[in-house]
Amino acid sequence: GHELHIDFEVRVLEDLGIVKTGDSLGIKNVVAQPLRRNRTAKHNWPILVDLAEKYDATQNQIILAWLIARGFLPLIKSTNLQHIDENISSMKINLEQKDLERINDWRPEIRWPKIDWRATGNGVLVHQLANVFDEEYNRQHPEVKDGD
Repeated sequence: GHELHIDFEVRVLEDLGIVKTGDSLGIKNVVAQPLRRNRTAKHNWPILVDLAEKYDATQNQIILAWLIARGFLPLIKSTNLQHIDENISSMKINLEQKDLERINDWRPEIRWPKIDWRATGNGVLVHQLANVFDEEYNRQHPEVKDGD
């Protein structure tokens, strides 16, 4: 297996072909922090709100169902029994192909900061993109507030 950082909002490794290469080599990808510590759901992205309503699920369940349908192995930390049950229930959600494609095609409008691939101190380390997403997105979209 291979641990990578990919989530609903941060798809840089996918867009660069790294996920596809791993898939072609039969490498299972473990996804760390796929829910970004619940920060993704706080954005209330219209696509997630819509799909959560359609499938009578939470936004986090939709994200997890999407990742599982893609063959990823999401690694989720939770100490709350309700959240643990919610996460497990996401495995029962079968997203329709058209909805999988909608999620696959979706990207937030963001210009990513320079990625520091070699840890030189010049840019953001690729595994830190999920941690800087909110700050970067809010800086680039001051008219949008979480929950809008």
